[in-house]
Amino acid sequence: MNSEAEYRDLEFAYVTARLNVLYARVRAGEDSAVLRERIARLEALQQALCGFPEALAA
Repeated sequence: MNSEAEYRDLEFAYVTARLNVLYARVRAGEDSAVLRERIARLEALQQALCGFPEALAA
């Protein structure tokens, strides 16, 4: 595997882990505009890492 693909895989794993923490906060009852915004940004980044860069424009 080349280094670019490895980096993308590591970045995807990191973003997924961050999202899981934020999703847990939502499940625990926390709800704020900032939290929803962070989730939306990370989900867009995750989609871009999956090959859908247009997700970042949303």
